[in-house]
Order: sequence, then structure tokens, then C-alpha cells
Amino acid sequence: MLSITESEPEEEIAVLSRFAVFDAAVLGEPAPEGFEAVRIPLDGTLQGKLDWSEAKKVASGYCAQGLKIVWDLDLGLFCRMVHPLAHQGQFQSFVLALEHFRDTLWKEFRTQTAGLIVYRGSGDLSQGFPWDEGALKNLQHALQTAFPTLDQLHAALDLPVAAFSEVTVELLQRTPQGLACLSLFCRDVAAEYLELLAQKIPDSLPRLLLFDMEAVENPVLKAQLLNPERFPSYLIGAAQAGCLGGHIGWKGEALERGFMGRTLHQKEVELPETAICLPSMHAWDSVFSQQLFWVFTQLKKQDVLYRVIPESQLTASWEGLNVLYVFSRYTTSPGKRMIAGFKAAGGTIVDLQNMDR
Repeated sequence: MLSITESEPEEEIAVLSRFAVFDAAVLGEPAPEGFEAVRIPLDGTLQGKLDWSEAKKVASGYCAQGLKIVWDLDLGLFCRMVHPLAHQGQFQSFVLALEHFRDTLWKEFRTQTAGLIVYRGSGDLSQGFPWDEGALKNLQHALQTAFPTLDQLHAALDLPVAAFSEVTVELLQRTPQGLACLSLFCRDVAAEYLELLAQKIPDSLPRLLLFDMEAVENPVLKAQLLNPERFPSYLIGAAQAGCLGGHIGWKGEALERGFMGRTLHQKEVELPETAICLPSMHAWDSVFSQQLFWVFTQLKKQDVLYRVIPESQLTASWEGLNVLYVFSRYTTSPGKRMIAGFKAAGGTIVDLQNMDR
């Protein structure tokens, strides 16, 4: 059988430079004038039968109107999974759904397809996470790697345990620090799972994750959970994220790559001329998180409009940028070269390591 990741025939793909996608409430709902694409849901869950004949009929009608399709493949990730993440039969069922999509709808609507949504739900992936004994042991191991001694664990998370093996999800849920730790651990585990699924999706098909950030109040945690460095194979749609991340606005105002919603917004958004350069996620520590929280707070007090740009995407994202806030202590050598290039092009650099707090 032809691998889903092998080279595909040269053919025009319906990639939208900026998304204007109508989030239809029911299958076949007419799209208001001005939208370029429509979301069509597909049941790819373990209980589903992969019968998408009605979706195919509706898609043909939309395409006849000149609209593109964004397919929303519901696999039940992650809060509605029947089995834990490590269950191989469940993963193979998801692969089967992706292969069925490739061999049917993708094959027929390839030039009319603008994207495939693989996840749509809470941006805090710890909510409803499918815990089992294996996932708990991985959490305990991750904590021991991050905090080599129990004293460090106590200082960071205020956990009353005498051994790492005594750490439980319930204990972590008792403190804000523990909740944030759970959120980041589940993000990392889910991200690895999503990257495995991405390998089964045609390379030329834009893959999307839609994160609702309403439940996440801490702006630093919000920026961490939306960090595109953790989801390299996907475009991120974000709701209730403000300026803290996401390529595509969902349920709200348009972001850099457009929006998905029920109300038509201006597609050509004016990006803020000020940005904060986020260092590699591997360089983040508690001290940096405190500094970043202070910066977010100060900019909000001063009503400064800004965006956040990961260091790895700086060169590709500095269009229209005049002022760039950086943390030189946490910036890598390649990052420093990109920052120097921005400055040489006339941009203003503000090193946050030198600001009084």
C-alpha cells in the first residue's frame, strides 16, 4: 500500500494564505457572504463507522459555490478517548480513520481542501486527560528529571511527599503550581501523540489544532501551552488567547493567519509593531517565567499592544515589527544572530534583562 507520507502528484492545493472559515453549527448550514471556506465535521472516533457520505454530499454543494473545505476530524482526543494513550489498538484505529480520509475525501476534494483539524477543545490538555498507571509513572519520572531532589520539588510545587513515587495527580491539583505542572506535562505528552498522527497525514495538507484558552488565566502558562515550537507540524487556532499565541483566531478576532468563526472579520489584520521574543522552550525556568509574567503585566498596565514570537520563528515573523523585547540571557546563538539582523534592518531592541523590576 502506498505510504501516506510518500511523494504526491504535483497538483494545486487549496492552501489559504489567510483563513476565513465559517464554523457551521449544523451540517450544510449556508455560509454568509465573504467566507472562503467552511468547516465540515467528520466522526473518526472509536465508536464511529467512518460513514462520511452525508459530509461528502454537503462538501460537493459548498464546492459548487466556490468555497473550500476545512475538514474537522473528531478522533475523541483527548478527553473522550476510550483507552489510555499507550493503547496500540486505539492508535491504529485513529490511523485507520486518517487513511480512510486520505483514500476517500482527500482523494476526491484534494484541490478544494484547505485544512484538516485533528484536535478541537480545551487548550489545557490536562482537563479530562486519560490517566493510567503508565502515564502516572511517566509524570513522576518527569518531575524527578525537572527537580532532582525532593527539596527542590517541595520548594517548587509545595508537595508533601517523602518520595517521587508518592506524587499523584490529585496532590498536584491542590496548588496553582501543581496545576501548571500538570498542564505542561499533558501538553508535552499530547504533543508527542499528535506528532505521531501528523506522520500519517499528507505533507501538503495543512494540519490544524484548535485550542480554547478560556480556562487558562495565567498569561505565562497560556503562552507556554500555545507555543508553536511544541507543535511543529500544525497550525494553531486559538480562542480567548489575546496576543499570547496562535496563528488563526477561533471564536474571536482574526489573528495573523485569519480566523474561524460565525461572524465575518477583517481578514487583513494589523499586527502590533511591538513583540516579545520568546526563547526556546528548553531554556524556560521558574526565574524566566517570573520575568515574563512581570513583562506581560507591565505592558498591560501601559496599554501596549504586542505579540509574542518564538525565537525559532523570528525571521519569518518580523514583518511590520519596529520594537522587539528580548531576554538576552535565555537567547541562543542563532537567536542572537537573528536579533542582530533585525537591529541592522532598523529595528529597536529592548533587552529585558536590563530593566528594573
